Amino acid sequence: MLFNSASFCAFFFVFYVLYYFVSKNHTYKLWLITIASLLFYGLFNYKFVPILIGTGLVDFYLAMAIADSKDAVRRKRLVTLSVAMNLAVLAFFKYTNFFLATVQDGVGLFHGKLAIKPLDIVVPLGISFYTFQSISYTIDVYRKNFQPRRRVLEFIASLTFFPHLVAGPIIRSSLLLPQFEKFSLPAWSVVQRGLLLIAAGLAKKTIADVLAPVAEGAFTGDHVSAIDAWSGVLAFTGQIYGDFAGYTDIAIGISALLGFNLPQNFNLPYLSTSPADFWRRWHISLSSWLRDYVYMPMVLRNRKVYRDLFITMVLCGIWHGANWTFLLFGVYHGTLVVVDAFVVKRIPRDHTFSLPVRVGQVLFTLYLMTIGFVFFRATSLPNAWRLIRDLHHSPVPSLLTFDAVGCLVLTVCALIGCHLVDYVILHVKAVTGRAAVMWTLAVLLMAISFAFGTAGAAFIYFQF
Repeated sequence: MLFNSASFCAFFFVFYVLYYFVSKNHTYKLWLITIASLLFYGLFNYKFVPILIGTGLVDFYLAMAIADSKDAVRRKRLVTLSVAMNLAVLAFFKYTNFFLATVQDGVGLFHGKLAIKPLDIVVPLGISFYTFQSISYTIDVYRKNFQPRRRVLEFIASLTFFPHLVAGPIIRSSLLLPQFEKFSLPAWSVVQRGLLLIAAGLAKKTIADVLAPVAEGAFTGDHVSAIDAWSGVLAFTGQIYGDFAGYTDIAIGISALLGFNLPQNFNLPYLSTSPADFWRRWHISLSSWLRDYVYMPMVLRNRKVYRDLFITMVLCGIWHGANWTFLLFGVYHGTLVVVDAFVVKRIPRDHTFSLPVRVGQVLFTLYLMTIGFVFFRATSLPNAWRLIRDLHHSPVPSLLTFDAVGCLVLTVCALIGCHLVDYVILHVKAVTGRAAVMWTLAVLLMAISFAFGTAGAAFIYFQF
């Protein structure tokens, strides 16, 4: 079931009624959330439910064993077992066929012949998201930052919590589990904000779906003119943001209706002034997870900041998928953040830039991120290089027709529109603080969704 489908609306309506019917019984609410979440997940593919539950149970009992052990060596072995188990499952489903294809291509480079048939593997939905949540749980227990839970139902309910299960944000158990121990019905102001976020998410998803055909035209086929290439690449830049930020808004909004507080995952990323600033604003739950569980342990041990920054961003690229384009996406961003860190280190801390310079920083950063999204979206490296060439020096001449210019202008307006919605909700208190204004905006955003949206259109990050 997709958030933007009639079936989910029916599912959530029934769930919501039952949720408030059992609101005074903690155990019943845990069972209701768990059963509903497994049903929600199982309707995508019921065969993946045992993997979700199985890895979760292993981590639950390993965490208790880690906390109960006084032997430092045994504790380290147990947490290593947890991380290795989760990464092995993740690697098997996401990277096995990529590895086999790479081996076959490598043999071919030396004129050898090796026929390897790809395995019939389907990647479980949301495996990258719930795997990282589960890993963070055992690591936090190992670091003694968080006490393990002794009730398995609470842990499974938090791990399978359906609003964020299949496409994030990546929620750490240390944030979510305490909320499952103290159920409380949300205040009316929280409910209102939740409904506004749902409306905003659906509107941003609608904008993303409108931009999708424009992006598709640039990323498929042969060379296109520079104006068409820029329209397509900017369209995808708006599409990926509207699609993913839209899903996150809906997830946070639904959770708010149930009395749960999920963290913000985007903060106006296309207004970033540098690559590092972009990753502080984009997919915040992933970048902060990589910072705390990958980068910081490496840099504290080795003190090699630039190298560890680069490795972290390469892993970020690989996390997104099994394709050379994602590896290059990670290498590209790793290079950018390393150069950024090198430059920033040489700028005095009290130095302030003028407004024109800051605007230039924003535009240049957006340009760099847009080029990065070419690698993210392209189906192959030749396709990515072809489009990057078309952006800067296309063999096809640009014809400034009404349709071509109009498409580019509408794409830029849609890109701005997604950010404008976020800016209003995050920073304009006159909207969130006044019920009449808030409801007017929510109704307007829902009207946009119903008028232009496509019910049941899939979300991009479901593939990760």
